[in-house]
Amino acid sequence: MSDARSLQQILADCRERFATAPASAPPPATGAPPPPRDERPENATIPPSFRWATLNAPELRQRVARERAIGEGRAALSATAVVLVGPSGSGKTSLACALLRAWEARDTRRRGSFVPAWRLGVARAQHGLGQGEPVEVERALSTGLLVLDDLGSERNTVTNAVPDVIFERAYAGRPTWVTTWMTPEQVSQRYGDGIARRLYEADRVVVIGCDKAAP
Repeated sequence: MSDARSLQQILADCRERFATAPASAPPPATGAPPPPRDERPENATIPPSFRWATLNAPELRQRVARERAIGEGRAALSATAVVLVGPSGSGKTSLACALLRAWEARDTRRRGSFVPAWRLGVARAQHGLGQGEPVEVERALSTGLLVLDDLGSERNTVTNAVPDVIFERAYAGRPTWVTTWMTPEQVSQRYGDGIARRLYEADRVVVIGCDKAAP
């Protein structure tokens, strides 16, 4: 890929470009009515085992290996592209679900979708020919915010929809956040330089390390 920086350099650059301290909400004015409650049902795309996840949940700090990643994620809620990177067990999925809920809470009219990469990887293979795109792929392409979980876990086949979804959403400027264990070099080797640039492109993507070893 054209950007030869290491993942550690990319993470260090992101530290400098984005504030990591959580923003505090201003106190309500005296006599002001309470903010409207979000009466929407729970986002059904978030797995039941992660529906506890919010940015203020004590469990989140127990799950995310590098605690500073939580504040960095909070600061990146307005970013179009975010990559949460780290090995298995570093809390990437827990943080991604918490950030998805926080993103939705900023505007009660919008919804995002949590989609495991492996599900997109098999969607086309399980779909009948000549019937258009599978529902899973259509949702991933059109949702307000796509949280693509565990990139690299899916089978690398010719019908894998993951690269197409990343390309299409980047072209349309739709927010796409990804969790992965893969370095830029590994992404480039598996998906090509085009996908690697869209996931790790300087000045466009916020890369957050969830592992304790991240700077």
